[in-house]
Amino acid sequence: MRAEGQSGGAAVFLAGLFAAGFLGLGARNRAMILVLLDTGVRRTELVDLDLADLDLAGQRLRVLHGKGNKQRVVRFGTKAGEAVEDYLERFRGREPGALFLSRHGTRMSSHSVLIFLRRLGRRPTWTGDVVAAPTT
Repeated sequence: MRAEGQSGGAAVFLAGLFAAGFLGLGARNRAMILVLLDTGVRRTELVDLDLADLDLAGQRLRVLHGKGNKQRVVRFGTKAGEAVEDYLERFRGREPGALFLSRHGTRMSSHSVLIFLRRLGRRPTWTGDVVAAPTT
């Protein structure tokens, strides 16, 4: 699983995350990571998503405020869909509003996602006998 333009170290790190089952990440964080990886949406686009923008059956998201303020539809895979469904069922519920909520029940900020991703990037990942850690 190597996206175009992704460094070898990042690919190893992401492979480690998948192999380790995301190391016990919460349902929301796991869903966010899979949506980011599958769709390529930007952080700001991710936090601007509402539940109404989600089509689980069609495995798509409607991005209303993309780059250049252009609307587009992006697709995601089965694992991302399952992760989002798990997050909705276990924690968020089906009330209208922001798709990804903070621990306070409000829309997440782009900055909070950035902080989470930075912390995740500094975490070592164990995959069997191999430890993949991002370089600094």
